[in-house]
Amino acid sequence: MFDGNTKTLGVIGDPISHSLSPVMHNEAIRYLGLNYCYVPFLVKTEKVKNAVEGIKGLNIKGINVTSPHKEEVIKYLDEISKEAEEVGAVNTIVRENEKLVGYNTDGAGFVQSLKDENFDPIGKTVMILGVGGASKSVGYSLLKHNVKELRFVNRTKNKAENLANELDSYFDTGNIKAYLLDYENLVGALKDVDLVINGLPMDPKSENDNWLLPLNELKEDSIAVDFRYHPKESDFLLACKEKGLYTMNGLMMLLYQGVIAFEYFTSTKAPVDVMKNALHNNI
Repeated sequence: MFDGNTKTLGVIGDPISHSLSPVMHNEAIRYLGLNYCYVPFLVKTEKVKNAVEGIKGLNIKGINVTSPHKEEVIKYLDEISKEAEEVGAVNTIVRENEKLVGYNTDGAGFVQSLKDENFDPIGKTVMILGVGGASKSVGYSLLKHNVKELRFVNRTKNKAENLANELDSYFDTGNIKAYLLDYENLVGALKDVDLVINGLPMDPKSENDNWLLPLNELKEDSIAVDFRYHPKESDFLLACKEKGLYTMNGLMMLLYQGVIAFEYFTSTKAPVDVMKNALHNNI
């Protein structure tokens, strides 16, 4: 039952009807008996400024931000964390007194999803396909956790090079490389990879449905991850599983970025298992 003391949380994006965040957060709220509610808000790009200003005006406690607004919202916040600033994206906004503070929990959520599967990224070689916002956030967090080498692969190589150079300016590791997403170009580049991540919006295939990377090179003790969770098993994950790899979709990344955000919003330890079950029951 809502009342005059109910605190409002939510998520903004376009589209938003597909979001599983309300299911996950509201189940956690119900389980803990908190006087909160979590609502999805469809926000068009031209209305992002109004939406962010409305957080203060409507006394909203916190907002998650999903595609395509993670970069645009930064303009209208009072403060952002160092990680959000360097990644250039915010996925969590918290009203702290009269200030709106932005955070990025995507990368940390991804790393936690790996640790949940007993994979520690320290000292590992990682390849990320794609250079979008999620790839950048995850790459940043993996570098914070001292991966041995990070390899960005993209259909446009200069974009991978630009991202590699940008992240190297923050960490100065000298161990960030860029590759063209092309089969011949990638021969030999997967043999020592411990973790391969598909951050592309599709499977890494050519127009003729041929793989653009030599999956046969991957070690059987490697892990393959796809940021997507629709479908539960992409062709990329199925192919990696056939090679003997352990595979994960992006559902647990969604979970753990939400867990971190929930704790920012409520200052209460999140019921991880409750949130996890809510996602699995609604996927």
